[in-house]
Amino acid sequence: MTSTDFGYMPSDRQELRIARNLGDALAAVVKAKWPFHTAKHVEATFGLDREAAANVVKAKGSATALTRGVHALQTRDQTAWALWMAIGKELIGEPYEAFEARVLNHLIEENNRAISNIESLRARRATLEAAAADAGLVDGLGSPSRRRG
Repeated sequence: MTSTDFGYMPSDRQELRIARNLGDALAAVVKAKWPFHTAKHVEATFGLDREAAANVVKAKGSATALTRGVHALQTRDQTAWALWMAIGKELIGEPYEAFEARVLNHLIEENNRAISNIESLRARRATLEAAAADAGLVDGLGSPSRRRG
């Protein structure tokens, strides 16, 4: 299963709650990480010029600034996933782990319903086999009876 495979998603309609825009989310993340001298830290870490870094802090960061920041984190052997996860939490309003827990709970519920269905089908089969045996339609081994009429 890949993150681009939506087959594991619950089939009921889910509304994506956007808490803020991408620029606001990125600004909130960098301000939380570097509460003091934020623009200087963004400039150094993301490899941006002073104006672009200041724009990120003012929630006016461009897609280019975000892309450069992600690439800069990756080339410094730091994971960009932490940045993406933090932006996602700010953007959507919940952490990814909460979404994963919801999907997992949905899958568990579906699995439990399927198990319950299988158990009821087995019970129904046993009832039908017993009724067929009582009526002489099957022999003791469950094979159709060879009665001739």
